[in-house]
Amino acid sequence: LGRLLRQIGAPPPMLAHELRQAYIDFFTEKQHVLLPSASLEPVDVLGIPDESTLFTSAGMQQFKPWFGGQAPAKHPRVVTVQKCLRTSDIDSVGDLSHCTFFEMLGNFSFGDYFKREVITWTWEFLTQVLPIDADRLCVTIYQDDDEAYDVWHDVIGLPDDRIHRLGEDKNYWPANVISQGPNGPCGPCSEIFYRVAPLDEMTSDASLTATQRYLIDDDAGRWLEIWNNVFTQFDRGESADGTVALTPLPSRNNDTGAGLDRIIRVLQGVGSVFETDLFRPILQKIEDLAGRAYGGTMNETDFAMRVVAEHVRAMTFCIADGILPSNEGRGYVLRYIMRRAMRFGRMVLGLREPFLHEVAPTVIKKMGGFYQDLQERRDLILKTIEAEEERFLRTLDHGIARLTDLLAEPDVKQSGRLSGAAAFALYDTFGFPLDLTKEIAAESGVNVDTHGFEQAMADQRKRSRESGGERVVFAKGGGSEIERATATVASKFVGYT
Repeated sequence: LGRLLRQIGAPPPMLAHELRQAYIDFFTEKQHVLLPSASLEPVDVLGIPDESTLFTSAGMQQFKPWFGGQAPAKHPRVVTVQKCLRTSDIDSVGDLSHCTFFEMLGNFSFGDYFKREVITWTWEFLTQVLPIDADRLCVTIYQDDDEAYDVWHDVIGLPDDRIHRLGEDKNYWPANVISQGPNGPCGPCSEIFYRVAPLDEMTSDASLTATQRYLIDDDAGRWLEIWNNVFTQFDRGESADGTVALTPLPSRNNDTGAGLDRIIRVLQGVGSVFETDLFRPILQKIEDLAGRAYGGTMNETDFAMRVVAEHVRAMTFCIADGILPSNEGRGYVLRYIMRRAMRFGRMVLGLREPFLHEVAPTVIKKMGGFYQDLQERRDLILKTIEAEEERFLRTLDHGIARLTDLLAEPDVKQSGRLSGAAAFALYDTFGFPLDLTKEIAAESGVNVDTHGFEQAMADQRKRSRESGGERVVFAKGGGSEIERATATVASKFVGYT
């Protein structure tokens, strides 16, 4: 086998499931306890819902009580592979870089090891366990963090031109916490960047001498951040006169966040995560359904295929975690993700019949080996997706036609603004989420009056409350025995669980 591999060239690149397992094995061998991924609906290790975000967006989120000292950590060392969802860039999904769903590799220390150990292990894993070229890596540290510098420079052996000191806006957690707050646990961080571009392309650009341009504001995509070690070591406090104090915490913690999707892109030597084995089978299924080939370009067809592939993955994981489409909160975001995928599939790829539920099994097959709840909740996932598709597709064409007419009206074209009342009518009549209306309108250079939309929504809710105040009673004497007996009984729907 060895001779054969040498004859045909380099061995095949590592696959995503192999990277997950290699990471888990490496840190469990270093006495870390493997804990499961938290739900995308944020709940901490104490079982308390986390209302600070709609979705779990970082590996450390479930451990906030341990980091903050609200509860003692059950394990001093922990390793996880955390499913995450970030929704701030939904409208950018479809390009070559943005995703809503992703996986975060995390190793955590609660009052145990600190900078020297974790930096050493980080370098060992990236350059010895993984076949990543050490010469293509550089790091950033907080500008005053001499302890981290000493490890990178003296222990790892990185030269000064590959260690970049940045301010609190880039290399502190939370960002700008020293000057702006909030009070509480905080600390510097050290990020690792992989050089995507060839070296001659880097050195030929004189503007890259400035660190800010060199790494952080790299519009040309020469660098890819793949890893971040956060060193939670201070408690920020602020006195009445505005004086800020950083008091050392009694127990210093480490929080590592490493992007599995980005690392596998590096290992497989491809131009985007959509070319990795995480997405290839999903895109192949979409190709089969649409009868079109995916080319990896920024043309309309490839963009739409990436939208569908990414959003199907996100919706599959959301539904598996009990998040269902609705008109509020997490359910609203999920519904928007689903309807955005339907729109691109129907309007760009020509998929006239429900199709998302036919793509979802590929996601389940690809990722269900590690996330077994995908397999266990397969029926719920597929039925929920199909029902939402059928509900929306009944009105999609009519809604888009109505919105097209609205955008063509002279006053809208002249003002570049669609009224909130019109946007709400689309929502109320055709089920168009506001964000979908905004996205389609933006393609015509039109803004949407979101304040007017919210006011129309509030007025509608008020009317609903007022019209629902009177109870219709069919039986004489003020209601049936069952109605009278259950008038004060609260009932919670648990059918989905």
